[in-house]
Amino acid sequence: ADALTQALVEQCYMYFSEGARLSYQGFRILEEARSVRGVEERRRLGKKATTLLGRAARFWKSPRTILPPPNQTAHNSPLHRAAEKLSAIHYYEGIVDTCLACAANFGGTAAGTLTYEVEKARSGQQEDTGPALGTAPAWEKNLYHTDEDLHGTGNVSAAGADDQRALVLSDLDDATLGQDDTAQARRCCYDVILKKLGLLMVRHVIGHEPQESIPGDTDIYAGRMIEACLSSKDANFHHALYEDLFQRGFTDRLVAIQSPYIEQYLYRIDMDLLWRHYVFVGKSQKAAEVMEAWAEDEENGLTLEDRIICLNRALGSGGEGQDIGAAGMEMEQYPFNGINDTRNHDDAVVEGSRSTLAQRKEKLAIATIQRRLLDSMKDNPSVEIPPEILEKLSTTLLDESTLFNDIAARFCQWPTCLTILHACQHHDSANISRLWRAIIATEIPTTSSSQAVNNMLVNLRKHSPAQHHENTSCLFEDGDWVIPLRQKIVELGRELYGQGADYVFPLEMLSNWLEELRKALVELDANAEQRHSQFWPALTLKDAGVSSDVLIQLYEGLLLTCESVAGDTEQRRHFSECIKTIRELFT
Repeated sequence: ADALTQALVEQCYMYFSEGARLSYQGFRILEEARSVRGVEERRRLGKKATTLLGRAARFWKSPRTILPPPNQTAHNSPLHRAAEKLSAIHYYEGIVDTCLACAANFGGTAAGTLTYEVEKARSGQQEDTGPALGTAPAWEKNLYHTDEDLHGTGNVSAAGADDQRALVLSDLDDATLGQDDTAQARRCCYDVILKKLGLLMVRHVIGHEPQESIPGDTDIYAGRMIEACLSSKDANFHHALYEDLFQRGFTDRLVAIQSPYIEQYLYRIDMDLLWRHYVFVGKSQKAAEVMEAWAEDEENGLTLEDRIICLNRALGSGGEGQDIGAAGMEMEQYPFNGINDTRNHDDAVVEGSRSTLAQRKEKLAIATIQRRLLDSMKDNPSVEIPPEILEKLSTTLLDESTLFNDIAARFCQWPTCLTILHACQHHDSANISRLWRAIIATEIPTTSSSQAVNNMLVNLRKHSPAQHHENTSCLFEDGDWVIPLRQKIVELGRELYGQGADYVFPLEMLSNWLEELRKALVELDANAEQRHSQFWPALTLKDAGVSSDVLIQLYEGLLLTCESVAGDTEQRRHFSECIKTIRELFT
């Protein structure tokens, strides 16, 4: 039979083309493979048949050969029958090669597939130049067939009539077919692959019963089929494959793909999937950059919470200690004061290469502060937030300067101002002092029956953002302010102290002010030490996280200062007892 088909090709090529010979031999081998029991032998025959059918598919040049007849959905094309027979022996990668070889007739390319590479090596061709032997000139096409034959209804008596009829006519071209038909035929070739792949993969979806029973390990079949798909250099097919996986919900498979086309597709369709892809393939730097850029994109409609998630991912993807920055990157400049960068240029380059991770940590810290600020302002009915400010806080990432000046300071959120300075590690002693004065002043009454205390309170508020603050609901000597003030300082101390920027929690200034307030309260209320421990300033700092050694050194300094200025005996005794109590508490 092979000798006969070869003779027909050589002597009667206008009736029996090279494509028909290849198709005949390919289908004959597939029929032989169905009767073979051995898996490896069946796969060997499947590979051999695929090589023949892939070469034959180059002759199926008419979209009419591939597309179903008008007003019909059933496919009886040689391509569809080849796919069915290849799937019957579970050689699914052969479906990919054959379909892509056919799609090359309609604007696709078979480059990269096994069949193409084997044929290229065999013929020594650099490009896919199309059929040679048995190809009729253009003027001869459609010359020897009636319209009835062209629609696949003529009678052919050759072996395998159903297959052979379309195969004999498959190399006929129809000049009346337009570009839309060509695109549809190419898409039809892709769909044959995607349908079979979908049947293999859908079996692993919980609760879904496949329409077609497929014996064997379908996950292995699907893996082989996807591997064959990814070897293709057809960019249009890659897009169709990715879109099909995405629409079917197989995102785990999608992000695991490694190809030159996947990044562009994921970038267009879903940044979250692109990040997952980079993480999966080990491109940690790109994963971090994608999430950081997505978090900062003001046009993507993300909420503040979503942006914080993106920053967390960027920080986690970058990895601690990795060189994920660009050498020579300029350091962020904070407009809180006019500090100039006088570092050596070479040192700046080295530091710049390590700065990206630190910058991402800082961005995440600022974003977290922004979220806390938003929540606290929402929960505070006394703070009236303009709708545009609320929208800005809820949907965009604000830089530290905007958050500090335009939001936190504007709405008197002094603790938040401190946390911003701390997150930026911005050492501005004057601003820090003024902010702490404001925090303490807003927690205590502004009036007292003692003029000396009133003067002290005015001095506390002086040169602070809270200098016009008034709280006349109670008197200073009532002492109800001690517990709330302690709670506020402890809360801030646990957040700010011991985190690498202790200057934001100035112990000497705080201890001086707290001890002065304690002394003034005791002088006005003899029972104050019964209601509040006489050591509450020191205990406040202890609860905020200050160690015993630091506290003892701090109070020894207070005692020394008091003695050097000939302070009153009571105050010196108090400081001595504080030191003794601290030692007892920590032992």
